[in-house]
Amino acid sequence: MIKAFSVILGSCVLLSSCHKIMIGCDPGPKIDQKFDIGVYRGPDMRAEQDYISIDGSPKVAIATPEGSANVSCSTLGLLHYSLSLGTHTVTMYIGANATQYNLVLSAGGATLNGTALPSQSCNNGLSALLEDI
Repeated sequence: MIKAFSVILGSCVLLSSCHKIMIGCDPGPKIDQKFDIGVYRGPDMRAEQDYISIDGSPKVAIATPEGSANVSCSTLGLLHYSLSLGTHTVTMYIGANATQYNLVLSAGGATLNGTALPSQSCNNGLSALLEDI
């Protein structure tokens, strides 16, 4: 009886400490972190509207926010996307021209066609701004 109780007690202690030591334990479901991307048109004065599509989504108009010289992740008028970490295809429609870019999002930051994007302070640093190119 004492032996059975010891085995049960030992199993409970092992299972409760499993998540602390992570040896031979299932860590549970992986949390899918999201990266926030803000998109803005920039300070141009062109009459035609610009659009963006990410990973083949429908085209969405890119707004020109007020005070676009000092844009931050909280600037009004930004188009916001919450994307999973990994590689995404960004298509910018500037006037009638469509250009595709490779956007890579990781815990270390974002790159667009291999060029690092400055990170923003929102979402614990997992955010960046894209200006139409």
